[in-house]
Amino acid sequence: MALALRSPELCEWMQDLPNKETFQLQVTLSGHPNVLLKERGGIFLHSPIDPAKEAEEEVGKLRSGCHQPIFCLGVGLGYYIEALLKDNNPCQPIIAYERNPWLLYLTLMRSDFMRDILAGRLKFLSAPDIMRSRPQDRQGFCLWPHPVLGALYEWERKLFTSKAAKGGSYQRALVITGGLFALDVSEALQEKGLEVVSWHPPCSDQQRIIKDILSSDPHLIVCINYRHGLPEISSTLGIPLLVWEIDPSIERLAPQRTANPYTYIYTYRKSNVTRFREAGFEHVEYLPLAANPRRRFPMELSDEEMEKYGADVSFAGSSMADQAEVLRQLYVQLTQGRGFPAHPDSPIRDYACLWELALEKQGQNPDRYAVEEVFEKHLPPGSWVTGDGEQRLVDLAVCAAETAASHRRSQALTTLSQLGNGSRVRVWGDDGWRGILPETIHWSGPVGHFFELTTVYNASRINLDINRIYQRDIATMRIFDVLACRGFLLADYSDDLGEQFALNSEVIAYRSLSEIPALVRHFLTHPDECEQIAMAGHQRVLKEHTIQWRVENMLNNLP
Repeated sequence: MALALRSPELCEWMQDLPNKETFQLQVTLSGHPNVLLKERGGIFLHSPIDPAKEAEEEVGKLRSGCHQPIFCLGVGLGYYIEALLKDNNPCQPIIAYERNPWLLYLTLMRSDFMRDILAGRLKFLSAPDIMRSRPQDRQGFCLWPHPVLGALYEWERKLFTSKAAKGGSYQRALVITGGLFALDVSEALQEKGLEVVSWHPPCSDQQRIIKDILSSDPHLIVCINYRHGLPEISSTLGIPLLVWEIDPSIERLAPQRTANPYTYIYTYRKSNVTRFREAGFEHVEYLPLAANPRRRFPMELSDEEMEKYGADVSFAGSSMADQAEVLRQLYVQLTQGRGFPAHPDSPIRDYACLWELALEKQGQNPDRYAVEEVFEKHLPPGSWVTGDGEQRLVDLAVCAAETAASHRRSQALTTLSQLGNGSRVRVWGDDGWRGILPETIHWSGPVGHFFELTTVYNASRINLDINRIYQRDIATMRIFDVLACRGFLLADYSDDLGEQFALNSEVIAYRSLSEIPALVRHFLTHPDECEQIAMAGHQRVLKEHTIQWRVENMLNNLP
């Protein structure tokens, strides 16, 4: 009731309750509720023994030296808020920020803060509140980050630690949340002098999206991968939209109903430039992927780290098994009861047989993309693109191709079984690898995409790259990241790879899966050659292929 009186918009915001699946409620040994953050490998937001006692001990360290209003970056389940209210000066206001509505909802269900809210001693803020703030609004606070969430809420922390521009002038970029790559792009934008606000837009509420954008008053909107509806909103508001496409998609673009002169699209695939332009977008350019050398860099590893992460050959990446199964089910759902418009001379008479035939043909030749050829042979042009009832056009051939790509990754790794037990071969990734790898290849479990992945790239004598079979025209993110670490790379060949790097002197590429074992044997016995090639590739990345350079290029192309 108190919160509804003082912050009605905050109460409305909590009704969204996004990202609930990433958290798991548990009970500690002391009987207190706790939350496990599943997406970071299982991190508890509070002590698994006694969260209340932990909070009191942490807050006790704040007793001296802080006389300004306290800004709590991350609420969690509210234990630290309770300890601050109990321990600190009653006249010292506390501002508590929480990005996730579900966590704040749980906090308010667990604790009664009505008296402190009505007295003006405690105020809760949400992500939209921070988006509306200006640099001068964020001065004069004692920043107290939650021990776990404070590290995760990176863009908010940078807002509160950055200084306001002289004269009060600044430019703001609204970056749509999108994982690690969005963080790297945000960092590059900040280096160019922009204030960055991260934003998780509502799924389909266009009016709410427009309201959020207007409240944050950005000069620029940045989005990793294309999102329906944003170009139209960008045009309506007259705010430039930068889209950097970095991931494959099963979707085909429908023709745009209106011109979108404020949208600037950059895609990692040359072939997608034509698709975007045919859909009606004016500003479309090819832009390869890149690395962030502040996140991926050479390391001096200890003996313990080498024991934990070291390998003669390693592959770090998804098995794609779960995603392939999801797309198989989508394929079945979209084709069930749908007429099969086969060519008259085609022996295939239903979509299930077409799926099996496409995978069979692809499995016979893992070095050349064959799935789409099968669809083209047995169906009229374009008939395998269909609506899914959610205003999306789905490419059924790409659904099948994702399964083919998963199979090819397994095939590529299986070739390494020819090395025998004398070589240490490791695979880092999801549970989908469990049980499908040869006995001589060790599945090492998931690897964190932050510091841990950088360690893996540094600890491997040979880092293997395996691209998706249906996009062998690109240089993958793994290529740039490994070389940024000055790691030796055995890459999946593509024409794009040859354009970005000097083959055989900066990077080694295989053109067929059958070439992998011989190349591995050669370079395991020629470490000096590996070091020379890795160094040359590393220098090329730092000179031409950093996210900072890519972002500068995009900003320079804006009017």
